[in-house]
Amino acid sequence: MNTNWGKIVEKLFYGTFVLLFFWVGFKLFLIDYIDFDDDVETVQTLPELRVMFPDHPLTLDPVSVDPGTRQRLVNIYEALVKPDADLKMRPALATNWGLIDDRTWEFSLRKNVKFHNTSVFDVMDVVASITRMQEHEDSELKELLTSIEELEVIDDYTLRIKTFEPDPLLLQRLSMVLILPSELAYLDEINDDVGTGSYRVVQWNEEDSMIFERFDDYWGQLSKFERVSALGRVNPVERVNVFAAGEADILVAVPHEVVGALQEKGFVMNANPSLELQFLLFNFDYSLGKNKSFRKAVSLAVDQSFLADGEFVHTVKQFVSAGVFGFNPRIAEHEFDLEKAGDFVDAARLNGRTVKIHLFKNLKVLGEELREKLSEIGLKPIISYLELEDYLHSLEKGKSDIFFVGFRGDLGDSADFFDQAVKSGAAQNFANFEKDYVDELIAEASMELDSVSRRNALQKVMKAIVEDELIGVPLFEYDLIYAFRDLFDAFVRVDNVIYFDEIKLKQ
Repeated sequence: MNTNWGKIVEKLFYGTFVLLFFWVGFKLFLIDYIDFDDDVETVQTLPELRVMFPDHPLTLDPVSVDPGTRQRLVNIYEALVKPDADLKMRPALATNWGLIDDRTWEFSLRKNVKFHNTSVFDVMDVVASITRMQEHEDSELKELLTSIEELEVIDDYTLRIKTFEPDPLLLQRLSMVLILPSELAYLDEINDDVGTGSYRVVQWNEEDSMIFERFDDYWGQLSKFERVSALGRVNPVERVNVFAAGEADILVAVPHEVVGALQEKGFVMNANPSLELQFLLFNFDYSLGKNKSFRKAVSLAVDQSFLADGEFVHTVKQFVSAGVFGFNPRIAEHEFDLEKAGDFVDAARLNGRTVKIHLFKNLKVLGEELREKLSEIGLKPIISYLELEDYLHSLEKGKSDIFFVGFRGDLGDSADFFDQAVKSGAAQNFANFEKDYVDELIAEASMELDSVSRRNALQKVMKAIVEDELIGVPLFEYDLIYAFRDLFDAFVRVDNVIYFDEIKLKQ
């Protein structure tokens, strides 16, 4: 992923669409360029932890949700609640919470917590931080917090949050709000780390590394590592070479092509689903997109096995990962049948109809596959490969019959996708899809606090958009691969976030 793309993604990433172009089609064949001559040195102690990431942070300000930035910030700052390894919400700066009524939550805050600047944490820090995320002009969390109506201070360590309507996702939303000291939360820009997290930043070279030191006044259990170097290399060849040379202990985002070579050198691999799904999306503003026979024909003509042909790329049958709340296991596997697809084209008298497909310029493998299969069933596909800016404009303005897009379920809940991308008028409803009964199901799930009833409602929505309405064609999900020196318990969280204090050395 290049840096220009990273700049744009920071406005589109968390809880919204991401145009994920680093997919299976980008065969880099890195093994030809990577030097594995030096043996890996085995040591018993580790003076510092060195983690190699595929990106650089953009800021120290928690208003950003850029993924590379967020990965660093969660080790500096904390929220009221924190997702555990399975995305269940656990105590962080709040020790416990509960519902007073359907719209009012009460949080008890942790006492004896210090910020890195030695100020003491209390309820006003939470109020100021949430307010900043709601009002700051650069905040990328505004939309996520629109359900909050009122913040009520009960005492120094008790806060009530009232929502406009019952909000079963409030905890997930609050997990994204990183807490600052109230005396700093009103600044236009945060240029220093002033969190309560287990690490603080002592050095930042924007094009190379961010150096962390353990915060010894941390309220929780101290990490095993006194120092962490978070290295960043966008170039995958450089990233792998630095790791293989022994200059890093953990490598994030291992290119698929070098997994075997790294394993042969004694590195431990761990593959984890990325929670990022890629799919085709129909444009319901165009006559073809409105035609269900057309949508069904295209779906039947897509050969998922061609697109997801690797060990670390998997076909999917809906718009969220299996580990996301609301995933519907009863949805059938995708069907590939060119003969049946052609029958739908014939029955709808669509033979020879031009189909406009806009793709990002790096997706020619996908484009040529679509051109071949759609031509075979009697359609006339016109594929346009666009520069990123032009592609984003086309997506926003709906200038194509079919788009390729992706979504990452960072909140671990399918309601996030439905709210952002499916309901009528949603900010990222690029399909221009509108169905009253689907909106009603989404609204039902959005206010249902009983988890069983809510799951059922979410699964009904998924069935409606995948099987009944066919708003798009789910394609694939790829694994994010990590390489470890053989000193660690190779544990990776479902959300693929690395908390430095959760990394354990082997006994």
